[in-house]
Amino acid sequence: MNLFLLKSALVILLGVGDIKCYYIIHKADILQITNNILFIERKQ
Repeated sequence: MNLFLLKSALVILLGVGDIKCYYIIHKADILQITNNILFIERKQ
């Protein structure tokens, strides 16, 4: 979550022109979190 907050802060600093980058980063984070949850569920 801290990394996500850092990325969000960077995106805000870079400006509104980088919304596409924000969405790409956000999608990547969702995929990573989903994969982590699935991996943890499989372990149990």
